[in-house]
Amino acid sequence: MSYKSFGRRITCKSRISLSHYQSSIHTNVCNLARKVSKTQLTFKEATHPSLTSKQMTVNNKRFKKELPKTFSELNLRTDVVDALTNIDITQPSQIQALAIPKIVEGENVCLAAETGSGKTITYLAPIYHLLKQEETILKIHSKKTRPRAIILLPTAELCVQVLAVAKSLSHVAKLRPIAIYKGMAGAKLKSSIQTPFDILISTPMTLFLHRKYKTISLNDVSYVVFDELDTLFDRSFRGINYFILKSLNIRSTSDSEEGVQAIVAGASLAPELKKEILTHMPNMEFIRSDGLHKVLPHVEQRFHRCLPGEKEDTILNVLKNNTRLKTLIFCNTIVSVEWLYHHLTTNNFNVMKLHGDMPDDERHSIINKFQSEEDNILISTDITSRGIDTIYVRHVIMFDFPSRPLDYLHRVGRTGRLNHLHVEGKRLFYKVSVLVVKHRDMRLAEQLKTASRKRRPLDIYSSGWK
Repeated sequence: MSYKSFGRRITCKSRISLSHYQSSIHTNVCNLARKVSKTQLTFKEATHPSLTSKQMTVNNKRFKKELPKTFSELNLRTDVVDALTNIDITQPSQIQALAIPKIVEGENVCLAAETGSGKTITYLAPIYHLLKQEETILKIHSKKTRPRAIILLPTAELCVQVLAVAKSLSHVAKLRPIAIYKGMAGAKLKSSIQTPFDILISTPMTLFLHRKYKTISLNDVSYVVFDELDTLFDRSFRGINYFILKSLNIRSTSDSEEGVQAIVAGASLAPELKKEILTHMPNMEFIRSDGLHKVLPHVEQRFHRCLPGEKEDTILNVLKNNTRLKTLIFCNTIVSVEWLYHHLTTNNFNVMKLHGDMPDDERHSIINKFQSEEDNILISTDITSRGIDTIYVRHVIMFDFPSRPLDYLHRVGRTGRLNHLHVEGKRLFYKVSVLVVKHRDMRLAEQLKTASRKRRPLDIYSSGWK
């Protein structure tokens, strides 16, 4: 059955109130945050290949000194540094070294860095630090239904993933994070919010509904994070996120005693989006890594030219030559995912499929199975290209050529992740295979080759390829 004929068959608040405390106490909190222990820690080598010693100095007038090499140099509490060490995160990436001190100082921060550079830890570590400082100095503790920090993400899968990272830090830095999202069992949801907690991880719509029905209060929120900014501020989420922002009194300056500190994170930052962020979150500090909008140099890219009728055989040959690599295959549409799943299973490949039309619990199960290394091949739409942790993926295949440069970068970023570059001292090998069919795609492939060879950022802001 051909690819096209198969396709026809498918129907397809304000900051925690300090009015009861003297302003001098709040000043002491801020000062203590800046003067935590500078103890040097031993650490395992985990340098990102894209961050050579030369590149560790940022080409920016504001950051010309060499970046810190340990988390203890970033003004973090000892227990937070120990929590990071406990999960084998000991050397900060470039974006972590630049952004964490600013967040600790109370700045509204927008951090933009390439996929796989550790953005989740970049905001989680300082939030843990600040919440623990409030517990230590102001004796503020967790309550039922009243989070002290909120992290907003576009999908339930990302909520589950960030919750796992937060819980791993909580083993040492004792705080309670919870996640609530669509499709969550009612008993589990009720148990989560009716037990005191500190950090709420959720999707915008879920948070909106809980606030509407008064099962969650935002009155004690001190910190809010918007992760995956290019998705959270697109047409699908923009309106509801603006409503949430109006419910919070975003801090106007880092020295302000009132207001919620805002953090925005993403793998891209368009000029229009930057203006939009400043409209709703004033005095935002924008920090970007040197690798933003670039394909990581340690990921090999191969472009396979084929005629339209050769696409089916080409994907089989690519897979047969890389049978041992955990592989993520991207398609542009659900129809394409379904056809390729049928084609590969017919040819005796053990594969899984994932797309937005599948039930939430089934999607969660498939992602967990793929991440646990039980199965090696997953076919997916771009639902897995944003934020999902795929540290074990060593081969990305683009069965369909992406329609936008931004989509290409996100797909490539699913392999060669920061914390999984070496295993037992050995350098791992990562690759991307792109099937190129149309004449237009061949021209675009040449653009990608040139940009990668010259280490030049892609123009991701255009509606399509140039």
